[in-house]
Amino acid sequence: MRFAPMLLLITLAGCQYQSLGLALERDGIRAIAAIHRAETEFYVCPGRFAELSEISGITPKNTGGYYFKLNVASKTYAITATSSLNGLRSFFSDQTLVIRQSTNKEPADANSHEIK
Repeated sequence: MRFAPMLLLITLAGCQYQSLGLALERDGIRAIAAIHRAETEFYVCPGRFAELSEISGITPKNTGGYYFKLNVASKTYAITATSSLNGLRSFFSDQTLVIRQSTNKEPADANSHEIK
């Protein structure tokens, strides 16, 4: 019976970590959506997509447990979001606005499953 309180404590800690993970994943998805909005607005004037440093108000290089990478060509862009924490999904999106996910250790890419 001495182990029951310890087991409860471990279970609660696991639930809190899971809740934190879900919150971080939501923040990562929101940051991707913000980049999409900024890229859409930026593209109108110069006719090209912006580098991350050119997007005002968006600095998610490392936000909420995720590291963001933006690869830009004149008519395309791709966003990858990878976590430094174990067990969190990685995300990928591009100018199609479809957000894709990977639940394994491989980073998400254009062939990963779409988030529904």
